Amino acid sequence: MKLNREQIQFIDTYLQNSEIEFIDVRMEMIDHIASDIEHKMETEHTEFYYAFKNYMVLHKKEHQKANKRYKKATDVKTLQQLGYLFIKPSNLFILIGTFCFVKIISNYHDIGLFVRFAPITVLFLVCIYYFIISYTKGKKVRYSSLERLGLF
Repeated sequence: MKLNREQIQFIDTYLQNSEIEFIDVRMEMIDHIASDIEHKMETEHTEFYYAFKNYMVLHKKEHQKANKRYKKATDVKTLQQLGYLFIKPSNLFILIGTFCFVKIISNYHDIGLFVRFAPITVLFLVCIYYFIISYTKGKKVRYSSLERLGLF
């Protein structure tokens, strides 16, 4: 027996309320859950609600653990990418060049004022950037890999 649109939406809402917030992870879980529930409804001749309830009693923790494992794997991949970024020769050259530039400028000018206000200025600019991004994109669908890798 195939599930209808409302039943699939019910599963989606349930997973959203279970703090599985990323659409790509949720869609994958919905696919697995729906196929298992369809099989259960056919073999046991039960209604959707009871088949869903029985399935989630048995498998909810398993799906939440899978979600946590996926987040952890994405975090590890993000840290690896950051590590590669920091040891890349061009980035090391830029870091050393910036340090030398600030050191040379500090020999001729008082750098205390710059050091005092630079972090606040950078923080302010980053906040403006994120405000503009969040305002233009609004609250849209969230994709775990892209978001956790810092691409959006």
